[in-house]
Amino acid sequence: FYSQQPSIKSLDYTLITSLSIDEINKKINLIENLSLTTTTVDLVIVNKIETNTYDWEKLFSICKLNGFILFSSDIIIPREQLQINNFIQIVTRKNYQLWKKLSNENLTDIIVNIDNKNFQWIEQIKTLLLNSSSQRIWLISNQIDNGIIGFFNCLRREPGGQSLRCIHIQDSEYILNENILNILKTRDLAVNIYQNGVWGSYIHQHLQTSKDSAWTETDNAHVNVLNRGDLSSLTWLQSPIITTNNINDPNSDTCTVHYASLNFRDIMLATGKLSSEAIPGYLKMQGCLLGLEFSGLDSSGQRIMGLLSAKGLATKVAIDKRYSWYVPDNWTLEQAATIPVVYSTAYYALVVRGRLKRG
Repeated sequence: FYSQQPSIKSLDYTLITSLSIDEINKKINLIENLSLTTTTVDLVIVNKIETNTYDWEKLFSICKLNGFILFSSDIIIPREQLQINNFIQIVTRKNYQLWKKLSNENLTDIIVNIDNKNFQWIEQIKTLLLNSSSQRIWLISNQIDNGIIGFFNCLRREPGGQSLRCIHIQDSEYILNENILNILKTRDLAVNIYQNGVWGSYIHQHLQTSKDSAWTETDNAHVNVLNRGDLSSLTWLQSPIITTNNINDPNSDTCTVHYASLNFRDIMLATGKLSSEAIPGYLKMQGCLLGLEFSGLDSSGQRIMGLLSAKGLATKVAIDKRYSWYVPDNWTLEQAATIPVVYSTAYYALVVRGRLKRG
């Protein structure tokens, strides 16, 4: 998606990504001998070299359809060759130029204005996405704060979503005439935002926090997503101090968690495919719903495994002894953490609902 693409600034290339440096290095191939390259790529970066000689045809051929070539400004750019090879100039800045390799696909363009307050366009988009293979669907809005960007991001993740394009006019004057629309169609960029007389786009960029406020050292923490559906927001959060809720209740205890499993419900909730409203009872009101099973040591040091309604992806949990079991000596705690939900589900299906009996 557009928000996950590189942000290009001058000749310092900044990648907006959640990957670590090691992970990025594994994904980037630096090739000295261009003639040995056989794979096509999304982005080609061309810097000035001492010999000032370039195998332009090879560079053009390794760029994918709808891919980009970024040229340093101190290079004499072969404009005629670029145009012959179906490239179009996207942007020019003092230190670089960006060109895009156009696709030869013959696509039908469909315009959907989403400023209509009766929302009939929702059903129209649903129908269009079902048959999106040979068309481009342009979502257009002239309202400054109508949420089109978030809506567009969600739809791009749906089947057929790659056929969607977004045009957002953030200006009091509606400047989208036929001429400009044809230019945008030719460029075929996913997101097109007009603001202060300039066409551009948005990127998501993490704000730097001070070293003092970045992390707090604590023994009580749990894992949660800050924004449901956005796995990049998955993080550790400080928990309240976990104590036995009722010292007079023989079923209450605490457990220091060694292992916690990810279950199907956790994945569905974290990715936003399951709404918290679908969770029954009081649970949907909780801020964290992740974590159903765990293994670790109880307050007396015994190895146990157990079930929770939520918030099991944590360093320490309050437990109900009726939903925990001692771990057999020949099991590791890692193995034990995978048992409670599966066992309970099978028991409920076979014995409780299926009324399975001996004989």
